[in-house]
Amino acid sequence: MSQKRQYLFDDTAISEDTTRHSTPSSPPPKNRRRGFRWMAWMMLGILTLGLGTGTAILVARPDIYGLEFRGNLTLTAGAISQTESALQNTAQANAQVSRDNFATSTALSGQIGNVVAQQTGIAQDQLNTQTAVAIQNEQQATQAAVNFQNTQVAANQQATQIALDFAMTQSALNQSATQNALDFATQVASIPTPTITPIPTNTPSLQDSFIGGVDASQWRFASVADWGFHAGGGLISTRDGSWLITQQSDYTQYRFDAVIQPLAQVGNYVMILNIGANGDNLAVRFAYDGAQMVGVSIITFVIDDFLGDGGLLTVANPEAINLPLTIPKTRQNIALSIAVNNQTITIMIDAATALTYTLETPISPGAVGIQLPKDTVLETILVLR
Repeated sequence: MSQKRQYLFDDTAISEDTTRHSTPSSPPPKNRRRGFRWMAWMMLGILTLGLGTGTAILVARPDIYGLEFRGNLTLTAGAISQTESALQNTAQANAQVSRDNFATSTALSGQIGNVVAQQTGIAQDQLNTQTAVAIQNEQQATQAAVNFQNTQVAANQQATQIALDFAMTQSALNQSATQNALDFATQVASIPTPTITPIPTNTPSLQDSFIGGVDASQWRFASVADWGFHAGGGLISTRDGSWLITQQSDYTQYRFDAVIQPLAQVGNYVMILNIGANGDNLAVRFAYDGAQMVGVSIITFVIDDFLGDGGLLTVANPEAINLPLTIPKTRQNIALSIAVNNQTITIMIDAATALTYTLETPISPGAVGIQLPKDTVLETILVLR
Protein backbone atom coordinates (compact mmCIF):
# COMPACT_ATOMS: atom_id res chain seq x y z
CA MET A 1 0.00 0.00 0.00
CA SER A 2 1.34 3.39 -0.88
CA GLN A 3 1.73 6.09 1.55
CA LYS A 4 -1.12 8.08 0.13
CA ARG A 5 -3.62 5.15 0.54
CA GLN A 6 -2.43 4.66 4.00
CA TYR A 7 -3.32 8.22 4.64
CA LEU A 8 -6.81 7.75 3.36
CA PHE A 9 -7.70 4.63 5.42
CA ASP A 10 -5.35 4.51 8.39
CA ASP A 11 -5.15 7.43 10.78
CA THR A 12 -2.42 5.68 12.76
CA ALA A 13 -0.25 5.49 9.73
CA ILE A 14 -0.76 9.15 9.19
CA SER A 15 0.04 9.75 12.77
CA GLU A 16 3.13 7.57 12.63
CA ASP A 17 4.26 9.24 9.42
CA THR A 18 3.73 12.59 10.89
CA THR A 19 5.75 11.60 13.86
CA ARG A 20 8.50 10.38 11.69
CA HIS A 21 8.71 13.55 9.71
CA SER A 22 8.03 15.96 12.46
CA THR A 23 8.89 15.40 15.93
CA PRO A 24 6.81 18.14 17.43
CA SER A 25 3.01 17.61 17.30
CA SER A 26 1.23 19.97 15.00
CA PRO A 27 -2.35 20.03 13.56
CA PRO A 28 -3.01 18.26 10.26
CA PRO A 29 -3.06 20.35 7.20
CA LYS A 30 -6.40 21.71 5.98
CA ASN A 31 -6.28 20.05 2.56
CA ARG A 32 -6.20 16.61 4.15
CA ARG A 33 -9.39 17.32 6.09
CA ARG A 34 -11.16 18.34 2.98
CA GLY A 35 -10.12 15.08 1.25
CA PHE A 36 -11.50 13.01 4.09
CA ARG A 37 -14.84 14.76 3.97
CA TRP A 38 -15.05 14.34 0.27
CA MET A 39 -14.40 10.63 0.58
CA ALA A 40 -17.11 10.33 3.24
CA TRP A 41 -19.64 12.05 1.01
CA MET A 42 -18.60 9.96 -1.89
CA MET A 43 -19.12 6.77 0.16
CA LEU A 44 -22.54 8.00 1.30
CA GLY A 45 -23.54 8.67 -2.31
CA ILE A 46 -22.32 5.26 -3.36
CA LEU A 47 -24.37 3.66 -0.54
CA THR A 48 -27.42 5.71 -1.46
CA LEU A 49 -27.04 4.81 -5.13
CA GLY A 50 -26.61 1.13 -4.23
CA LEU A 51 -29.64 1.16 -1.95
CA GLY A 52 -31.81 2.83 -4.60
CA THR A 53 -30.55 0.51 -7.31
CA GLY A 54 -31.24 -2.54 -5.10
CA THR A 55 -34.71 -1.26 -4.30
CA ALA A 56 -35.45 -0.66 -7.98
CA ILE A 57 -34.15 -4.11 -8.91
CA LEU A 58 -36.21 -5.67 -6.05
CA VAL A 59 -39.32 -4.03 -7.36
CA ALA A 60 -38.64 -4.71 -11.05
CA ARG A 61 -36.87 -8.08 -10.86
CA PRO A 62 -37.61 -9.87 -7.60
CA ASP A 63 -36.39 -13.10 -9.15
CA ILE A 64 -32.85 -11.82 -8.78
CA TYR A 65 -33.26 -12.06 -5.01
CA GLY A 66 -35.17 -15.35 -5.17
CA LEU A 67 -38.56 -13.70 -4.25
CA GLU A 68 -40.36 -14.61 -7.48
CA PHE A 69 -40.52 -18.31 -6.53
CA ARG A 70 -42.23 -17.45 -3.26
CA GLY A 71 -44.72 -15.26 -5.12
CA ASN A 72 -45.36 -18.05 -7.59
CA LEU A 73 -45.87 -20.44 -4.70
CA THR A 74 -48.38 -18.04 -3.16
CA LEU A 75 -50.15 -17.63 -6.47
CA THR A 76 -50.08 -21.39 -7.01
CA ALA A 77 -51.49 -22.02 -3.54
CA GLY A 78 -54.23 -19.49 -4.22
CA ALA A 79 -54.94 -21.10 -7.60
CA ILE A 80 -55.04 -24.55 -5.99
CA SER A 81 -57.41 -23.22 -3.30
CA GLN A 82 -59.64 -21.70 -5.97
CA THR A 83 -59.46 -24.96 -7.95
CA GLU A 84 -60.48 -26.94 -4.86
CA SER A 85 -63.32 -24.52 -4.24
CA ALA A 86 -64.33 -24.81 -7.90
CA LEU A 87 -64.17 -28.61 -7.67
CA GLN A 88 -66.30 -28.58 -4.51
CA ASN A 89 -68.81 -26.31 -6.20
CA THR A 90 -68.78 -28.61 -9.25
CA ALA A 91 -69.29 -31.68 -7.03
CA GLN A 92 -72.15 -29.95 -5.23
CA ALA A 93 -73.63 -28.95 -8.57
CA ASN A 94 -73.24 -32.52 -9.84
CA ALA A 95 -74.89 -33.87 -6.66
CA GLN A 96 -77.76 -31.43 -7.11
CA VAL A 97 -78.10 -32.48 -10.75
CA SER A 98 -78.09 -36.14 -9.65
CA ARG A 99 -80.81 -35.40 -7.08
CA ASP A 100 -82.78 -33.50 -9.70
CA ASN A 101 -82.38 -36.39 -12.15
CA PHE A 102 -83.52 -38.89 -9.46
CA ALA A 103 -86.50 -36.72 -8.60
CA THR A 104 -87.32 -36.40 -12.29
CA SER A 105 -87.00 -40.17 -12.74
CA THR A 106 -89.23 -40.76 -9.70
CA ALA A 107 -91.79 -38.31 -11.03
CA LEU A 108 -91.70 -39.95 -14.46
CA SER A 109 -92.05 -43.39 -12.84
CA GLY A 110 -95.05 -42.11 -10.86
CA GLN A 111 -96.57 -40.64 -14.01
CA ILE A 112 -96.00 -43.92 -15.85
CA GLY A 113 -97.62 -45.79 -12.94
CA ASN A 114 -100.55 -43.39 -13.01
CA VAL A 115 -100.92 -43.88 -16.76
CA VAL A 116 -100.81 -47.67 -16.35
CA ALA A 117 -103.34 -47.47 -13.49
CA GLN A 118 -105.59 -45.24 -15.61
CA GLN A 119 -105.34 -47.64 -18.54
CA THR A 120 -106.10 -50.58 -16.19
CA GLY A 121 -109.03 -48.68 -14.67
CA ILE A 122 -110.38 -47.84 -18.12
CA ALA A 123 -110.09 -51.48 -19.20
CA GLN A 124 -111.74 -52.65 -15.96
CA ASP A 125 -114.54 -50.09 -16.38
CA GLN A 126 -115.12 -51.29 -19.93
CA LEU A 127 -115.18 -54.92 -18.73
CA ASN A 128 -117.54 -54.06 -15.87
CA THR A 129 -119.78 -52.14 -18.25
CA GLN A 130 -119.89 -55.03 -20.70
CA THR A 131 -120.58 -57.47 -17.85
CA ALA A 132 -123.31 -55.24 -16.42
CA VAL A 133 -124.89 -54.86 -19.85
CA ALA A 134 -124.78 -58.63 -20.39
CA ILE A 135 -126.31 -59.26 -16.96
CA GLN A 136 -128.97 -56.64 -17.57
CA ASN A 137 -129.77 -58.13 -20.97
CA GLU A 138 -129.98 -61.60 -19.45
CA GLN A 139 -132.22 -60.32 -16.64
CA GLN A 140 -134.46 -58.56 -19.13
CA ALA A 141 -134.64 -61.69 -21.29
CA THR A 142 -135.40 -63.82 -18.21
CA GLN A 143 -138.03 -61.35 -17.03
CA ALA A 144 -139.58 -61.31 -20.49
CA ALA A 145 -139.69 -65.11 -20.50
CA VAL A 146 -141.23 -65.16 -17.01
CA ASN A 147 -143.76 -62.50 -18.02
CA PHE A 148 -144.64 -64.49 -21.11
CA GLN A 149 -144.99 -67.68 -19.06
CA ASN A 150 -147.13 -65.89 -16.47
CA THR A 151 -149.26 -64.44 -19.24
CA GLN A 152 -149.68 -67.89 -20.77
CA VAL A 153 -150.51 -69.38 -17.37
CA ALA A 154 -153.03 -66.63 -16.66
CA ALA A 155 -154.57 -67.07 -20.11
CA ASN A 156 -154.75 -70.85 -19.64
CA GLN A 157 -156.21 -70.37 -16.17
CA GLN A 158 -158.86 -67.99 -17.48
CA ALA A 159 -159.71 -70.30 -20.35
CA THR A 160 -159.81 -73.27 -17.99
CA GLN A 161 -162.00 -71.35 -15.57
CA ILE A 162 -164.42 -70.51 -18.36
CA ALA A 163 -164.45 -74.14 -19.47
CA LEU A 164 -164.90 -75.26 -15.86
CA ASP A 165 -167.76 -72.87 -15.31
CA PHE A 166 -169.37 -74.12 -18.50
CA ALA A 167 -168.77 -77.75 -17.44
CA MET A 168 -170.18 -77.10 -13.98
CA THR A 169 -173.22 -75.40 -15.53
CA GLN A 170 -173.69 -78.32 -17.88
CA SER A 171 -173.25 -80.73 -14.97
CA ALA A 172 -175.86 -78.87 -12.95
CA LEU A 173 -178.24 -78.91 -15.91
CA ASN A 174 -177.57 -82.59 -16.44
CA GLN A 175 -178.15 -83.33 -12.77
CA SER A 176 -181.39 -81.37 -12.85
CA ALA A 177 -182.51 -83.20 -15.97
CA THR A 178 -181.50 -86.52 -14.44
CA GLN A 179 -183.40 -85.73 -11.27
CA ASN A 180 -186.49 -84.83 -13.30
CA ALA A 181 -186.17 -88.06 -15.25
CA LEU A 182 -185.76 -90.05 -12.03
CA ASP A 183 -188.80 -88.38 -10.52
CA PHE A 184 -190.77 -89.19 -13.66
CA ALA A 185 -189.50 -92.76 -13.66
CA THR A 186 -190.42 -93.12 -10.00
CA GLN A 187 -193.90 -92.03 -10.83
CA VAL A 188 -194.10 -94.44 -13.75
CA ALA A 189 -192.65 -97.47 -12.00
CA SER A 190 -191.72 -98.14 -8.43
CA ILE A 191 -189.39 -101.02 -9.22
CA PRO A 192 -186.25 -100.60 -7.03
CA THR A 193 -182.95 -100.14 -8.84
CA PRO A 194 -179.99 -102.06 -7.38
CA THR A 195 -176.98 -99.98 -6.21
CA ILE A 196 -173.82 -100.68 -8.25
CA THR A 197 -170.53 -99.67 -6.56
CA PRO A 198 -167.81 -98.71 -9.09
CA ILE A 199 -164.48 -100.42 -8.42
CA PRO A 200 -161.36 -98.20 -8.70
CA THR A 201 -159.02 -99.42 -11.42
CA ASN A 202 -155.93 -97.61 -9.97
CA THR A 203 -155.33 -95.94 -13.31
CA PRO A 204 -153.34 -92.67 -13.01
CA SER A 205 -155.68 -89.80 -13.65
CA LEU A 206 -153.26 -87.03 -12.62
CA GLN A 207 -149.58 -87.24 -11.74
CA ASP A 208 -147.52 -84.08 -11.21
CA SER A 209 -144.03 -83.43 -9.83
CA PHE A 210 -144.31 -79.72 -10.75
CA ILE A 211 -141.05 -79.71 -12.70
CA GLY A 212 -142.32 -76.97 -14.99
CA GLY A 213 -144.35 -75.19 -12.30
CA VAL A 214 -148.11 -75.26 -11.94
CA ASP A 215 -149.89 -76.51 -15.07
CA ALA A 216 -153.03 -74.40 -15.42
CA SER A 217 -154.57 -77.05 -17.65
CA GLN A 218 -154.64 -79.44 -14.66
CA TRP A 219 -154.87 -77.13 -11.64
CA ARG A 220 -156.87 -74.20 -10.39
CA PHE A 221 -155.20 -71.80 -7.93
CA ALA A 222 -155.83 -68.38 -6.43
CA SER A 223 -152.67 -66.71 -7.76
CA VAL A 224 -149.41 -67.61 -9.45
CA ALA A 225 -147.66 -65.78 -6.61
CA ASP A 226 -148.97 -68.35 -4.10
CA TRP A 227 -146.41 -70.91 -5.27
CA GLY A 228 -142.69 -70.83 -5.98
CA PHE A 229 -140.07 -73.29 -7.14
CA HIS A 230 -138.23 -75.21 -4.43
CA ALA A 231 -134.46 -75.66 -4.87
CA GLY A 232 -134.74 -79.40 -4.24
CA GLY A 233 -137.68 -79.86 -6.60
CA GLY A 234 -141.43 -79.41 -6.34
CA LEU A 235 -143.32 -76.32 -5.21
CA ILE A 236 -143.15 -74.22 -2.04
CA SER A 237 -146.14 -72.30 -0.70
CA THR A 238 -145.60 -68.57 -0.25
CA ARG A 239 -148.53 -67.83 2.08
CA ASP A 240 -150.68 -69.58 4.66
CA GLY A 241 -153.59 -71.21 2.87
CA SER A 242 -152.00 -71.65 -0.58
CA TRP A 243 -154.15 -74.17 -2.44
CA LEU A 244 -154.41 -76.25 -5.58
CA ILE A 245 -157.69 -77.76 -6.91
CA THR A 246 -157.93 -80.11 -9.89
CA GLN A 247 -159.59 -78.85 -13.03
CA GLN A 248 -161.31 -82.23 -13.28
CA SER A 249 -164.38 -82.24 -11.05
CA ASP A 250 -165.95 -85.70 -11.32
CA TYR A 251 -163.91 -87.68 -8.79
CA THR A 252 -165.99 -90.12 -6.71
CA GLN A 253 -163.99 -93.36 -6.52
CA TYR A 254 -160.24 -92.59 -6.33
CA ARG A 255 -156.99 -92.62 -4.38
CA PHE A 256 -155.34 -89.29 -3.65
CA ASP A 257 -151.59 -89.27 -2.72
CA ALA A 258 -149.39 -86.29 -1.77
CA VAL A 259 -145.79 -86.07 -0.56
CA ILE A 260 -144.98 -82.97 1.50
CA GLN A 261 -142.14 -81.61 3.63
CA PRO A 262 -143.83 -80.28 6.80
CA LEU A 263 -142.46 -77.40 8.84
CA ALA A 264 -140.61 -77.90 12.11
CA GLN A 265 -143.47 -76.29 14.01
CA VAL A 266 -147.07 -76.89 15.03
CA GLY A 267 -149.52 -76.65 12.13
CA ASN A 268 -152.33 -78.20 10.09
CA TYR A 269 -152.22 -79.67 6.57
CA VAL A 270 -155.42 -80.20 4.57
CA MET A 271 -156.30 -82.53 1.67
CA ILE A 272 -159.57 -81.72 -0.13
CA LEU A 273 -161.68 -84.80 -0.87
CA ASN A 274 -164.52 -83.05 -2.61
CA ILE A 275 -165.56 -79.61 -3.79
CA GLY A 276 -168.82 -80.36 -5.54
CA ALA A 277 -171.72 -78.52 -7.07
CA ASN A 278 -174.02 -79.80 -4.33
CA GLY A 279 -172.04 -77.99 -1.62
CA ASP A 280 -171.28 -81.16 0.34
CA ASN A 281 -167.59 -80.25 0.59
CA LEU A 282 -165.37 -82.67 2.46
CA ALA A 283 -161.69 -82.58 3.57
CA VAL A 284 -159.15 -84.37 5.77
CA ARG A 285 -157.09 -82.26 8.20
CA PHE A 286 -153.76 -83.55 9.54
CA ALA A 287 -152.41 -82.12 12.82
CA TYR A 288 -148.60 -81.91 13.18
CA ASP A 289 -146.58 -80.81 16.24
CA GLY A 290 -143.27 -80.19 14.46
CA ALA A 291 -141.94 -83.74 14.89
CA GLN A 292 -144.86 -86.14 14.39
CA MET A 293 -148.45 -86.44 13.28
CA VAL A 294 -150.67 -86.11 16.36
CA GLY A 295 -154.18 -86.16 14.91
CA VAL A 296 -156.38 -86.62 11.85
CA SER A 297 -159.97 -85.48 11.30
CA ILE A 298 -162.59 -85.49 8.54
CA ILE A 299 -164.28 -82.08 8.25
CA THR A 300 -167.00 -80.37 6.24
CA PHE A 301 -166.60 -76.80 5.06
CA VAL A 302 -168.02 -74.00 2.96
CA ILE A 303 -166.24 -72.32 0.06
CA ASP A 304 -165.87 -69.01 1.92
CA ASP A 305 -163.83 -70.68 4.65
CA PHE A 306 -161.65 -72.41 2.06
CA LEU A 307 -160.98 -69.15 0.17
CA GLY A 308 -160.47 -66.98 3.29
CA ASP A 309 -157.17 -65.95 4.89
CA GLY A 310 -155.46 -69.08 6.16
CA GLY A 311 -158.17 -71.25 4.57
CA LEU A 312 -159.13 -74.41 6.43
CA LEU A 313 -155.84 -74.45 8.37
CA THR A 314 -157.17 -72.34 11.25
CA VAL A 315 -160.98 -72.41 11.00
CA ALA A 316 -162.84 -74.62 13.48
CA ASN A 317 -164.92 -76.54 10.94
CA PRO A 318 -167.49 -79.20 11.80
CA GLU A 319 -165.86 -82.62 12.21
CA ALA A 320 -167.28 -85.99 11.19
CA ILE A 321 -164.52 -87.60 13.24
CA ASN A 322 -161.34 -86.50 15.06
CA LEU A 323 -158.80 -89.16 15.91
CA PRO A 324 -155.71 -88.41 18.05
CA LEU A 325 -152.67 -90.43 17.04
CA THR A 326 -148.89 -90.53 17.20
CA ILE A 327 -146.96 -91.22 13.99
CA PRO A 328 -143.36 -89.93 14.25
CA LYS A 329 -141.67 -88.37 11.26
CA THR A 330 -138.92 -90.73 10.09
CA ARG A 331 -137.47 -88.74 7.16
CA GLN A 332 -137.54 -85.29 5.62
CA ASN A 333 -140.88 -85.75 3.87
CA ILE A 334 -144.19 -87.40 4.76
CA ALA A 335 -146.39 -89.40 2.38
CA LEU A 336 -150.13 -88.81 2.81
CA SER A 337 -152.67 -91.08 1.09
CA ILE A 338 -156.50 -91.10 1.07
CA ALA A 339 -158.60 -93.77 -0.66
CA VAL A 340 -162.28 -93.08 -1.32
CA ASN A 341 -164.37 -96.15 -2.18
CA ASN A 342 -168.05 -95.33 -2.26
CA GLN A 343 -168.77 -94.34 1.39
CA THR A 344 -165.55 -95.71 2.90
CA ILE A 345 -162.56 -93.39 3.47
CA THR A 346 -159.16 -94.88 4.34
CA ILE A 347 -156.40 -92.49 5.48
CA MET A 348 -152.73 -93.56 5.52
CA ILE A 349 -149.59 -91.77 6.76
CA ASP A 350 -146.25 -93.11 5.51
CA ALA A 351 -147.96 -96.34 4.38
CA ALA A 352 -149.44 -96.89 7.86
CA THR A 353 -153.23 -96.83 8.18
CA ALA A 354 -154.24 -93.98 10.46
CA LEU A 355 -158.03 -94.02 10.06
CA THR A 356 -160.82 -95.90 8.25
CA TYR A 357 -164.20 -94.21 8.30
CA THR A 358 -167.55 -94.89 6.62
CA LEU A 359 -169.72 -91.95 5.60
CA GLU A 360 -173.48 -92.02 5.94
CA THR A 361 -173.86 -91.23 2.25
CA PRO A 362 -171.42 -91.39 -0.67
CA ILE A 363 -169.72 -88.13 -1.58
CA SER A 364 -170.95 -86.41 -4.71
CA PRO A 365 -168.69 -85.94 -7.73
CA GLY A 366 -166.24 -83.08 -7.34
CA ALA A 367 -162.66 -81.82 -7.52
CA VAL A 368 -159.82 -82.79 -5.17
CA GLY A 369 -156.90 -80.71 -3.96
CA ILE A 370 -154.59 -79.59 -1.16
CA GLN A 371 -154.11 -76.55 1.13
CA LEU A 372 -150.81 -75.91 2.96
CA PRO A 373 -149.14 -73.46 5.38
CA LYS A 374 -146.53 -71.01 4.19
CA ASP A 375 -143.08 -72.45 3.31
CA THR A 376 -144.36 -76.01 3.05
CA VAL A 377 -142.77 -78.00 0.21
CA LEU A 378 -145.13 -79.97 -2.05
CA GLU A 379 -143.08 -82.61 -3.85
CA THR A 380 -145.63 -84.65 -5.81
CA ILE A 381 -149.36 -85.34 -6.23
CA LEU A 382 -150.88 -88.51 -7.68
CA VAL A 383 -154.57 -89.23 -8.33
CA LEU A 384 -155.61 -92.78 -9.28
CA ARG A 385 -159.08 -93.79 -10.48
